[in-house]
Amino acid sequence: MKKKTKKLCKVLSVFLAFLIVVQILPLQVLAENITDAIAHKEFIEDVLNNPTSEDNTSDAEILYEVEEKRDEYTKVYKKSDGTYTAVKTKEPLHYLNDGTWEEINNSMSLNGNLYTNLDNLFNVELPKNIDSNENLTVEKDGYELSFSVNNIEESSAVVENDIVVSDTNISVADEAIAQTQSSITYNNVADDTDLQYIVTPNSIKENIIVSSQDSVKDTYTFTFETNGLDVEKLYDGSVVFKDENNEIK
Repeated sequence: MKKKTKKLCKVLSVFLAFLIVVQILPLQVLAENITDAIAHKEFIEDVLNNPTSEDNTSDAEILYEVEEKRDEYTKVYKKSDGTYTAVKTKEPLHYLNDGTWEEINNSMSLNGNLYTNLDNLFNVELPKNIDSNENLTVEKDGYELSFSVNNIEESSAVVENDIVVSDTNISVADEAIAQTQSSITYNNVADDTDLQYIVTPNSIKENIIVSSQDSVKDTYTFTFETNGLDVEKLYDGSVVFKDENNEIK
């Protein structure tokens, strides 16, 4: 009987907490937001799940993207015959900026001696020429993390933009998908060793590519400048960076 009482108390406390949060919000605004969200989701699902007949729309041209129908993973296009077509991806296509879904463009552009991604929720700076004294920098939410790779030789960046290959039969959609990822490779930073950085919609990934087993090192070391972030090593050996509220950034 005590166990049932405890369980009931937990459920009741969660329910009450939910009521408190809801009552803080203006009811009309809450209702409008929920209605808009449901309508948007239903519209996207209808377009994706009920494609128009190919025979009837084979000659229909893509007129434009309906930007107000965007979400993080979806683009919707208006066609010349009055119908809509949607493209939904596994990786994000857009990031939220002051309530508006902006298009992610991680193409790398050279500004002075640094390559930077064009448009995303986070900014990346990679040097045109790398060595042990050159930092790579990631900035997001006002926090900046810089690091350098120790004991490497000087190497020039090899840039590859638009590295995602897609075939949606919608050229503008394929272009938008392609620009969400880019890469920079620094060749021969050590014996038989290249450094590669892949910028994705929500991360930057480092690959240390060693072409000969004899050239594999026991350890690879880095120097970090955390600029206000605390470093914590997790049980699996990975490292996270936390802000003053102990939130992982």
